[in-house]
Amino acid sequence: MLNTMRNIALTVWTGENRFTMSRGSFRYRQKTTGEQVLKRSRTTETENGFDVDFARGEETFTFSFRQENGLLRGELHVPEGTPYNRFRVTFDIEKGLHIYGCGEIHSAFDLSGEKVRVFVAEHQNARRIALKLLRKGLRLPNADKAMKLSNYESYYAQPTFVTSGKWFFHADTKRFAEFDFSKPGKVSFTSQEPPVFRIGKAETYEALSEKLTSLLGRQEMLPDWVNDGAILAIQEG
Repeated sequence: MLNTMRNIALTVWTGENRFTMSRGSFRYRQKTTGEQVLKRSRTTETENGFDVDFARGEETFTFSFRQENGLLRGELHVPEGTPYNRFRVTFDIEKGLHIYGCGEIHSAFDLSGEKVRVFVAEHQNARRIALKLLRKGLRLPNADKAMKLSNYESYYAQPTFVTSGKWFFHADTKRFAEFDFSKPGKVSFTSQEPPVFRIGKAETYEALSEKLTSLLGRQEMLPDWVNDGAILAIQEG
């Protein structure tokens, strides 16, 4: 992955979020302007990694890559006072990989070929259910056709994915984010803040899981009483 990141691409633009909510479901819109694909201008070697510079007029955006604790850490440094608050990084991956993760999305297991939003809301809202029932009632064609995965939200938002190539990608962000796995041999990650991410690779899935949980944390052992009784999930309303 170290050499792959030398060819990373960067796109920047400015955006403004617009949210409305009804009964736990969000309608999300963005007003965006000034999208620009920046040109790589220089790659500089460092003691434990390298820097990739992107030029825009007098401004320079620098992506630094460092080896830290067995992981590759990437961080975008933006010029002071830049108006841009949308960033898309695109990099090459092996073709034919299976991709899993990006939070709790039960509509699909393998995310290769898909676009995924990392954003929590009510997964099925009244409008979607009503439209589905209406199509079935009118016996319209494709009444049971699945909605595009890019239109779904997740039950739990986590900007992390694991691949069948035994490597993972984790972004450090708490804002709305998107992954695009639709182009063979490419991954795009869009963030609403300068991206910071880590990539880990291992020889086995067990070793990969150990690396990932060392980064994200591990669940403690459950107490003995969970094996001797019942756990009730009760909700009012």
